[in-house]
Amino acid sequence: MRSKHHQSGMTTLLITSLLLIVALLFSLASYKNLFYQIKRTQNEVLARQAHWLAEGGLECGFSYIKDIGDISAAKASFGNCESLLNLSELDISTNNIMRSSFSDLVYKKVIKKVNAKRKTSSGALKSSADMYINGSTLFETVDPGEITSDGWECVAIRYKNIFNARAGGTNYGVNITKPYDDFYNQGSDCQTNNKTNIATNGPFLNDFIHDENLEPFYDLFNEHRDNWEKVKTDLNFFVISNTDIIDGRKVVSNCGTIIANEIENNSNRRLWIDGSCEIKSSEISNLNEAISNNSTPVLLLVHDGIFAINTGSDGVYINGMLYHLNTNFIPSESFWSNFDANSHFGNYSLFSGIEKGKTVYHQRGALIFSGGQVIDSPGDIAYFDQSLRFKYNRDKIDSVIEPHYEFVWQKGSWNDL
Repeated sequence: MRSKHHQSGMTTLLITSLLLIVALLFSLASYKNLFYQIKRTQNEVLARQAHWLAEGGLECGFSYIKDIGDISAAKASFGNCESLLNLSELDISTNNIMRSSFSDLVYKKVIKKVNAKRKTSSGALKSSADMYINGSTLFETVDPGEITSDGWECVAIRYKNIFNARAGGTNYGVNITKPYDDFYNQGSDCQTNNKTNIATNGPFLNDFIHDENLEPFYDLFNEHRDNWEKVKTDLNFFVISNTDIIDGRKVVSNCGTIIANEIENNSNRRLWIDGSCEIKSSEISNLNEAISNNSTPVLLLVHDGIFAINTGSDGVYINGMLYHLNTNFIPSESFWSNFDANSHFGNYSLFSGIEKGKTVYHQRGALIFSGGQVIDSPGDIAYFDQSLRFKYNRDKIDSVIEPHYEFVWQKGSWNDL
C-alpha cells in the first residue's frame, strides 16, 4: 500500500505539469500573435516607405517644373526622378495632374494637381505714374484676375499712387466680351464690389486698385526695371533710334510714321523707341492703315522720354501693347514746347496739384491698345486729355511676351491610392 506522502507527490507533479502545458499553450498563442504583429508592422513600414518614395517622386518632378518654369519642358527630366527613387511611373497629364507610382514589393500611387499661376499682377491698365483723366473711363473688357466664391476679381486699373478721373467709370465685366479666347466664366461675372458703374467721379470700386507695391516691369518681364538692357537684348527688340537731340534729350522725329512703316513692312513685332515719341493726328491714318493690314500684335516700348498721341476724331485701335518706361529721364515744362501736344494742356487747371513739368505721358482722343497699357514712370504724371476707353485681350500680350508662371500644389488635390 502506497504511502500518503507518495500520492501527494504524484498529485503535485501532475498539477505542475498541467500548469506548464497550459503556460506553454498560452506562450505559443502569444508568439503567434507577436509574429502577426511583427509581420503587420513590417508591412506597414514597407507601405509607408512606398508612400514616401512616391511622394518624393511628386516633389522631385515639381522641383524640375519650378526650376525650368515650364511643365512640358520639365517632363523630359522626370526620368531622373524615376531612376533616383526606383519609381514605376512619374508623369503629368494635360490638365496638370501629376501621378507618381512605386511598385517594388508593395504598390503605392500618389496624385496631386499642379496649379500654374501667372506671376503678373492683374490689371488691364497699370501705372506707376500718377494718372489724371479729363473724362470718364470705359472698360469694355477688363482683366478677370482670379475667381472667388463671389465672382471674378476683375481689375480695370492698377495704379501705384494717384488716380483722378473727372467723370465716371464703367466696367462691362467679363460676360459680354471674353478677355482671352479660352476664358470660361464658370457662370460668374465680376464680384459686386469689383464692377464700377458710376456717372460721377467717385467712388470707384475695387476694380480700380491702389497698389503701392506695384512693379509693372517685373510683372511683365520677370526682371527688375534696373535690368532693362538685359530685357532689351534677350527679347531681341528692334530698336528705333534715329533720334534728334532737343534740349539734351533724345527725340524720335516722325515717330508715328516710323512705327507705321515698321509694322507694315517688317516682321519685327517688338519695337523699342529710344527717346521721346509723339504720334501726331496727321500720322494716325497711316498708322491705322498699317495696323489693319497686319493681324500680328506688336509690343511698342517707349524708353526714356515723353509719349504723346493725338488720335484726332477717328481714334486708333492698336493690335498689341504699349509700355512706356522711364529709367533716366527728367521731364520739364519747357521741353513740351517742342511737341504738338503742348497746345492741349488747357484743361490742366481742372486738376489740383497737377504739374506740366512732371508730365511724361499725354493722350488725346480714343486710343485702344488691345493688349493693355503700362505707364512705368514713378513720381511722374500721365495725362489723358479726354475720356479713356479700353478693350483688354490677354492673348495679345501672350503673343509678344511669353507669360511667366509660379507653380503651386492645388489645395485639396492630394490623393493616395
